[in-house]
Amino acid sequence: MRMNYTGISPSATFVNAYEVIKKYYPNSIEQIEDEFAKLLLNPNCGALIRGFHPAQIRKLRIGLKKYQIGKSGGLRLIYLVVASNIIKLFIYSKRHYEGEEWVYKSVLKSLKEHSESIGTAGGE
Repeated sequence: MRMNYTGISPSATFVNAYEVIKKYYPNSIEQIEDEFAKLLLNPNCGALIRGFHPAQIRKLRIGLKKYQIGKSGGLRLIYLVVASNIIKLFIYSKRHYEGEEWVYKSVLKSLKEHSESIGTAGGE
């Protein structure tokens, strides 16, 4: 049975990080937004990140064609699939990567921001 995903919402941590991304890559905003929209069609397209079970936290690699940056050197979108929604937790550029601990702390901060909606997931 295929689930219908009704929306994508950003955490405050994501919004702040995305503002930085838009400054570095202004010519790719449309492409990035298209990648976000594709999540509604296939929310499991990102790789599942271990260590957050039972939450389905995933990482989507996004290449930036206008900057000739492939997926391996492009952006990383960290998001949560919960009930019928997708929550964008964090986004960062591989170029400006500050380490796993930095990403982990940012994701935890986003999870705290959305603790109520995560709690209603019903064991998803």
